[in-house]
Amino acid sequence: MRNKILIIGGHGHVGSVITKTLARRYEDRLVLAGRDLGRLEVFKEQSGLSVELMAFDIQQPAKKKQFENISLVVVCIDQQRVDFALFCQKMGIDYVDVSANAAFYHKLAAETIESETGLVYSVGIAPGITNLMAAKLMKELADFDEMSIKVILGLADQHGEAAIDWTLAHLSDRYPLKNQLELVQAFGEKSSFEFNRKKTPVYSFNFSDQHSLRDRWPSKNIKTYLGFDVKWVTQFFHGLQRLNLLTLLARPKVNQMAKRLMSKGVLGTDVFYVQVTATEESGKKVQLTVTGHNEAFVTGKVAAFVVEKVYQSKVKGFVQIEDICDFDEVLEAIPELTLISD
Repeated sequence: MRNKILIIGGHGHVGSVITKTLARRYEDRLVLAGRDLGRLEVFKEQSGLSVELMAFDIQQPAKKKQFENISLVVVCIDQQRVDFALFCQKMGIDYVDVSANAAFYHKLAAETIESETGLVYSVGIAPGITNLMAAKLMKELADFDEMSIKVILGLADQHGEAAIDWTLAHLSDRYPLKNQLELVQAFGEKSSFEFNRKKTPVYSFNFSDQHSLRDRWPSKNIKTYLGFDVKWVTQFFHGLQRLNLLTLLARPKVNQMAKRLMSKGVLGTDVFYVQVTATEESGKKVQLTVTGHNEAFVTGKVAAFVVEKVYQSKVKGFVQIEDICDFDEVLEAIPELTLISD
């Protein structure tokens, strides 16, 4: 019987939250997959979960026999190629991707998905919650011209190593946005996160939400910004960008220093904020702000919620989180996420 949920990277920082959350209802149906069976076995023993394990390298061609009983696949690691996602579609397996990678989003969006199964993207915080907030504001102010998505990460949060590596690797990105001629420089364009009469600087960053939302609403000017709860750290990265020194992060010693700064919890708090603002040309605006502790944990909780929705329903084609649920529904289901008044 095809009823198993396969989680690739389900023992990682975000993946373990997804695994443990889904295990409350589907423990006997979970299969954890990865290249290193030893690490999976350690996680299984430490978590006390009775789940199946599968040795699988997502970078290698998948074998049909391994997936005969799989109904849904969740991928919690970054990818460069779409081969595996398309393999799942051909096998009639629903696919959920937990990623913020804009390049990977564009590769998936360029494919023609004609399967009866779903290929789901944007299922965490950014993208994910940001998409739902945008969709809610669209209903309140359909004629908006500009939308800004601002993410503040707490430096004392326990960010996973893969997430830190990913963030540092994309600090020097130059990326295109639909219907915009000039490339956007990561940590180049400044905006402000405003809360309690205080302003925190945030800078342009290549999260995939702005791309999927521009594809959905081509006439709208939508941009995403990132900052940290310690102002000088945000401004430090912007200063490196202005001096064209972000390439220094590729040097091992500099990279290790930056990683220690973002992983040891010596600065800031574990609080994150997400703020989405839609503005008309007349100046009228609507805004939503949410907050929570431990961004990776909440990302995993949101992703697990979406995975369960996909598992229990019929999803078809390449879709985003806003095609599956709405903001108020997720806010009610995830008590760790709090809507705050401005």
